Parts: sequence; C-alpha cells; structure tokens
Amino acid sequence: MRSLARDLARACGSLGFIETLRRLRVGPFTEAQAIPLDKLREPEDTLPVPPDLLLPVATALADIPALALTESEATDLTHGQAISLVALMGRIPRSADPEGGLARAMAGDRVIGLCRLEDGLLRQSGFSDLSRTGVSPMSITAERRTALIGEYKTAPTDTGSPEVQVSILTERINNLTEHLKIHAKDFHSRRGLLMMVGRRRACWTTSSGRTRAATKR
Repeated sequence: MRSLARDLARACGSLGFIETLRRLRVGPFTEAQAIPLDKLREPEDTLPVPPDLLLPVATALADIPALALTESEATDLTHGQAISLVALMGRIPRSADPEGGLARAMAGDRVIGLCRLEDGLLRQSGFSDLSRTGVSPMSITAERRTALIGEYKTAPTDTGSPEVQVSILTERINNLTEHLKIHAKDFHSRRGLLMMVGRRRACWTTSSGRTRAATKR
C-alpha cells in the first residue's frame, strides 16, 4: 500500500505517503472479530489466553478443504499411520489437489489436523492432534486454571507470579504426559512438552519452596 501511494503521487508529478494505515481484514478475520488489547493480560503474564477469547480451530483453517474421516481413520492418522486415498474415494474434496495438496482432516465437528495428499496416501502434515473434546491436550480447563491461581497466588491480584506459572505448567505437563502415553508418535505434542518443561525450570529457579511442593503432586 505504501508503494502504491508513492507510485500514484509520482504519476501525478508529486510526492506522497500514507499517513495512516489501518488493517480491516486478515484472511477470514475482520476488525469486528478483533480483541481489544485491554482484554488481554499484561505482556509479562505467560498464562494461556482465556478460552472465551479463542475462536474454534476450524475458523483459521476455513480456506483449506475439509476431508471427513471416520473415528477409526482419525485414530489411525493420530497414530502416525497413512490412509489410502482409495479408501477415501467420494469424500476427497474437489478443491484438494491429490498430488501434494493439503486437506483439513475432520471427525465430525472435531478438527484432527492438517494432512497432505501425495503418492496415493493421506499423511499427517503440521499435525495438531486435538482431543475428543476439542480441547488441546496441552490445555487445562478455565475452572482448573482458576483453582490453581487461587491456591498458589502470592497476592490477591496475582495471576502470573512464578508460583502460579509453575503450578499451571505442571498441570499442563501432567495432562500432556498422559496424552503421549496413548499417542506415542505425536511428535508435535512431544516437542511442546519439552518446551513447557524448559519454561517451568526457568520459573522454578525464581520460585519459592511453596511452588516446589506443587510440582511434586
């Protein structure tokens, strides 16, 4: 846009620039769906965003063709197995390129993840293995998070102290550990687990003995 303003001005034999540039849309998301900054937590607060501020995963993937899978096929895919495109005949969207195209794997209303069609097979690609409830295995419920904050906060308004962060990270680590016992080949979630363990260790170095007790649960 800035280059366009410059070129228009140059065509008119003058100079020009954009004084104000305001983005009204990003893909399927409009300004009306934007969240005011005053509804978000402080930058230093690393707690998860409240669930009521999050849109469904499928919203961000709306421009990718959806491919309906059975529960059995979804389970196979989350275990790292490829599915023959022959078995999916009649369900493959016309807009999906069978030679390397992407598809949004769905089991009912639940997003399984992104898959690629290639070599006659459907394979996982950029997988985001979601639980049957539609909640990421790395997340915890809003009620549980509130309870942890209430138990480990160091002040009435505390929501992001090391004590609180370690307790929440410990809960998420425990949830993800159980998830990986079932989905051993979910390497994307395994990487997330290692990152959370590292974050917890960093918080732990500045936390009190009270927080260390939380991690022994």
